[in-house]
Amino acid sequence: MIITNSYLKNKIKPLAMDIVGSSIIPGCLTAKDEDILMLVNDKEGPRVSNLLEGMGFTRESEEYDDTDFISYRLSTPGDALDKNVIVVYYATFYDNFVLASKLCRDLKLYRREDRVKVHKAILYGDLDD
Repeated sequence: MIITNSYLKNKIKPLAMDIVGSSIIPGCLTAKDEDILMLVNDKEGPRVSNLLEGMGFTRESEEYDDTDFISYRLSTPGDALDKNVIVVYYATFYDNFVLASKLCRDLKLYRREDRVKVHKAILYGDLDD
């Protein structure tokens, strides 16, 4: 079964949902996956986690600080883009993440390192290298 974005939206019913990451940057040849940012009520976290894992997503947040977001990954066969779902609980964090992603798109930042710097600057005020 192919998991479409509309299927995810209908099953999970997030408060908000946006496509972010390298796949929104025109001409970005490094896009190997599609990042989907979802804002959900924090009380919905366990339900969302169970739904995603039931669809075959694997939790990948161990390398990140789980207080800001939880990420899940679904590998897809063939040439289809893998899907990453980034679950956040706070509207301000969600809005700033979308802002950072749009800025990366508008600046055509193809290098992942550059996109990470923009996100860290906007989300955490971190300008350290």
